[in-house]
Amino acid sequence: MSENTDFQPGKLNIAPARYTSEWIRFDFTNPKDFMRTIPAYVAIGDATITGKTWAKILAAVVEHEINAKNPALAVLYKRPLSSSNNGKPFFLKNKIKKLNCARLSNNYWINVNRDIPALMKIILSFCLYCGYSEEQIVIYGIKKDKSREAINGNAIAVDKGNTQNSLDEAIRLRAEDVVLQSELKGISVTDLARTLSSSEWNVAKIVRASTKIVSIGDRLIHEDSFSEWEEGARQMDDILTKLMAKNAGYVSCSQLYEYARAEMDLFLHENDMADQRKIFDIAEHLFDKKGYQGKHYTFCNKTHISQNQEKIASKLDIMKKYAHDHQGFFRQEDLGNYLQGLGIQTASLRQQMKVYDEPIFLLYEPGVFITKDSMGIDEEWLQKTSGAFRKLFDDSGDHVVFRDIDSYWYTLLPELPNGKEWTLLLLQSVLMHYGGDIDAKVIRASVNQRLDTLGAMVASISSEIQTFADAVISVILDDGIDERRFESEELRQLLVKRGLIAGSELIWNMPKVLPNDEHFVWDAEGKYVALRI
Repeated sequence: MSENTDFQPGKLNIAPARYTSEWIRFDFTNPKDFMRTIPAYVAIGDATITGKTWAKILAAVVEHEINAKNPALAVLYKRPLSSSNNGKPFFLKNKIKKLNCARLSNNYWINVNRDIPALMKIILSFCLYCGYSEEQIVIYGIKKDKSREAINGNAIAVDKGNTQNSLDEAIRLRAEDVVLQSELKGISVTDLARTLSSSEWNVAKIVRASTKIVSIGDRLIHEDSFSEWEEGARQMDDILTKLMAKNAGYVSCSQLYEYARAEMDLFLHENDMADQRKIFDIAEHLFDKKGYQGKHYTFCNKTHISQNQEKIASKLDIMKKYAHDHQGFFRQEDLGNYLQGLGIQTASLRQQMKVYDEPIFLLYEPGVFITKDSMGIDEEWLQKTSGAFRKLFDDSGDHVVFRDIDSYWYTLLPELPNGKEWTLLLLQSVLMHYGGDIDAKVIRASVNQRLDTLGAMVASISSEIQTFADAVISVILDDGIDERRFESEELRQLLVKRGLIAGSELIWNMPKVLPNDEHFVWDAEGKYVALRI
């Protein structure tokens, strides 16, 4: 048997009873060492391969690549894996008589009638042929006559039925010891993989399985390396419990940082953890990986923590949750105060809410929003709304001044949640996002008009009314106004009276929204306008 270079108790100062020389690592040069062995642990890439014999391991490795649809296999239906196979293809259409062959899911056979060293060589050659690097090929064997192995003083079965689990446990324990010896400075995944003679992928899997190894940034630190770890864990639990209750099930990284700095100052400074990312990583270890005190939270993007498996991955998700917790109806000011309490910036809040881009939050009245989800907007909802607008246009032509819509007409629209009544601003918000589905559009005085400002008209998509100027001409003609020359303010007041605009809207801006064209001719100072209709 060759010397086991992977498990070196002397090097790590680990009791010999924990790791014995019976485990053999396949280093690609020692196939003869595997005579009279059985598989202990085999991992190829990101897959763990199981089998009671090396012949079954070979078949399982090949089966894995068949299931993965590896294109490299196509050639092996016509030629051997290597030139030493007497010219026969690797995949055999028919079983070779009197030889041990394994049948695969592709209905072909492979020859596994080899001694163990030959099988080890074939496994290696096949894996390399399929594109795996040597680092991705991790193979351990154990002598057949060794049925039990002592780990940490306790006998754990490593016979045919339990070799993989016992070796996983042994490697995990060894990894934890290596990390513990690195003390508070920690160790990287790369260095740990090098120490364990394993791949980084396998080490990452071991780290995920260990509740003793804490991932802090790019370092791995053992819980026992921290000063007063249990006290720190208890304090973190208290903080998160308090914040979850305060914020209805959500905590931001910045809020956690501020509270931890105030309430865990001694622990953080003794362990050099007074950093927002490090604090988040400790919390993630305790309440995602470990489930401290039976509690599990959902952590996302090193920024968001939520409970009940409710994944929050962005500021928008936080806003959606806030809206949901308020039955889909809330004031923008209250949302802003909530976000500021979480340590989240609220500049350009409506842009962050995607109010202008997506129908998530619809303006109900100035400063108040209702959610699409609470309104139940779906295909049936849109069809009913479209039908209401068809009736509106049938009764009034293909356009109507927004403020002229009769209150009875709103009864034709879908009902709003909790008995709320329709508002003109909500109707405008719906048309802003769903106008194409409803076959109606809003005619606004200016493309830069605030969302809280009501548009002038609503018109069918096919209407000749396309601009605010069209709407003004339409009103003058529909109302039978004969005058064709106006002072700027006189015309503005007429539009206010007629309901196209309100209050001081467009004051000093009439020449901008009704620029010189074939219908509107302004004097040089913009004080008078002549209409040509």
